[in-house]
Amino acid sequence: MENANEPQRTRRVELEEALALTGFGKFNAGLVIVCAICLTASIVETMSTGFILAAAQCDLHMTSSQKGILTGSTFTGMVASAHTWGVIADTTGRRKVLLVSLFGAWAFSFASAFAYNFWLLAFLRLMVGLLISGSSAAVYSYLGEFSSVKFRSKSIAWACTAFPFSMLLMPGVGWAVLPLDFELDILGLSFRSWRLFVLILGLPGLISFLGLLSFPESPKFLVLIGRHRDAVDILQDVYRSNEGSKTGSKYPVSEIIVPASMNMDQDVMAEKSGAVLRILRTMWDQTIPLFLHPHGFITLLVCAMQFEIFFSFNGMYLWMPEILNQVALYNDENPGLSATICDAYAVKTPEVAVNVTAHHHNGNECHRHLDTSVFINTMTIAGVSLVVYSSVGCLVSVMRKKTIIILCQTMSGLAGIGLLFVNLTPLISTMIIIYHVISGVCLSLLTSIVVDLYPTNLRTMAVCITLVLGRTGVIAAGNLIALLIEIDCSLTMSVMACVPLTCAILCCFVPREASVVTTND
Repeated sequence: MENANEPQRTRRVELEEALALTGFGKFNAGLVIVCAICLTASIVETMSTGFILAAAQCDLHMTSSQKGILTGSTFTGMVASAHTWGVIADTTGRRKVLLVSLFGAWAFSFASAFAYNFWLLAFLRLMVGLLISGSSAAVYSYLGEFSSVKFRSKSIAWACTAFPFSMLLMPGVGWAVLPLDFELDILGLSFRSWRLFVLILGLPGLISFLGLLSFPESPKFLVLIGRHRDAVDILQDVYRSNEGSKTGSKYPVSEIIVPASMNMDQDVMAEKSGAVLRILRTMWDQTIPLFLHPHGFITLLVCAMQFEIFFSFNGMYLWMPEILNQVALYNDENPGLSATICDAYAVKTPEVAVNVTAHHHNGNECHRHLDTSVFINTMTIAGVSLVVYSSVGCLVSVMRKKTIIILCQTMSGLAGIGLLFVNLTPLISTMIIIYHVISGVCLSLLTSIVVDLYPTNLRTMAVCITLVLGRTGVIAAGNLIALLIEIDCSLTMSVMACVPLTCAILCCFVPREASVVTTND
């Protein structure tokens, strides 16, 4: 039997064929699960801050402006480190980046649960963002480089089920934990439910870190740096795992042929000492053309649109628990009366100083009220998002993406205007859901348009630049709401309504793809 298989064992093939020969089985399924948990960690670490604002405000004596800083701190870290992690992943390996970023983010997240004041919490959440950005940058490449072309898109799609799962996980855990009324004294620190919430949502990062310890480095990365023998050994292990009872000796590849394109990459990676500078130069060379003719106007246009979409989509989500909780608090204190969002905050405004600073001096009660309807509404958003995203996937086949964005952003803006006037809690919740979900639909559509608008050699950098600048919209929205909602709520909500309407207008100037992509594509 061994002799019969020997001719197969001496085959020399390119990497894509070598990947295809490993099949798809237990190894790939396990990797998809671990990467999905990794994505879950990235999402919950960045998006869960809004759930602790009301619960933590008394322990940390937070003002509204400080709440804005806190909601934006993780995103600030992600924006600051996004490019750096890309360089590190390309020079040291995807697995190393994932392990360092996941464990580091979990460690700082764990520490943040024991922060004794606001500024320490904000710093620790900033560090979480700096580190978790590494896993966001590397996980897609790592997962895709273990799959053949046939299964690559499916693997990534399966891992991306982490997104709706995470949107259900956050309010689900919040509903179970945050309303709990307990207090433990740990070395002089008051340990309450919000700290337990932070600890629980940090677990996906630790679990994915432990899971990745049993997986090897990306075989494609090993080929790029010239470690061909190691790449073959890893693929042999993948084959053995996928084939079950079959032995690794039956894997029919003995050597990986490196095509010319990979040889170029290998030359760039050859000298460790100069690798970072070379890649930084490559990044610079790819970034500058985006802002020159014929792409300059388009780049500025789509960056502005991405900023506005992130501003309305994620900005509203981060503050939604706090806003709905304030409306619920007003309704509890004023039974039989109905109020708009601004009515609820108009009542809160004169109490801010008392609630935040006088809690320990005058004995005044600091509100820890957390209404369970906040979690129900947030879980509803996750469910509605699944339906809407699926519907848009069908709509793209019959309608231009540009047209869909214009319609969705217009609807989102009208819902924002409605938030100025509706005074029934169910209607407020409905308007927020429309505003948030419809804006979110446009994220993937605009990214798809960006891919269509640029030639192949500029696409990746164009997507990266627009997403990085888009995330600054989250920081801007979080701080805008924090600074203005108690000073001039009507102005705040008007700005939130105008942003998606402005995006709809800008989208009218997005050209047809064929008029921008050059013949070099």
